[in-house]
Amino acid sequence: MKVSKPSTLALLLLLGVSAGWAFLQVLRSNDSAAPELSWQSAPFILLFAFLMLMVKRRINVLPVTFVGRLVLLAKSGSHGGALLSGLYLGFALFQLPNLSGAFAQHQLWVSLVDAVSALILAIVGIALERQLKSQNPQGE
Repeated sequence: MKVSKPSTLALLLLLGVSAGWAFLQVLRSNDSAAPELSWQSAPFILLFAFLMLMVKRRINVLPVTFVGRLVLLAKSGSHGGALLSGLYLGFALFQLPNLSGAFAQHQLWVSLVDAVSALILAIVGIALERQLKSQNPQGE
């Protein structure tokens, strides 16, 4: 197993930023309303990160047959967290010119909180990847 490269995660982050911003630009050009972000996504992203952290702490007592599943969990956490973080940062970037209204300010704060929670998910995923790499140095 190879640990995710920082360049890959940075590319996913930039892809998410551009996709989020472009999606909202297309909606604006078609005179459609932007989707409203809610506070509900951040706790669920953090819950997933917490569950990954609990798996990371108990990795030594899990059966060896779980290694493939744990690799999938770690990769999805790091890659998905980077992509989601970029997506939410793209939403925040889109809201920056329109901060005169209370709704735009609310959406900016929600997207920033969601981006930070997704970044935490990516960090926990990277930590799980590194621990799996140290547990099995010869690879799979």
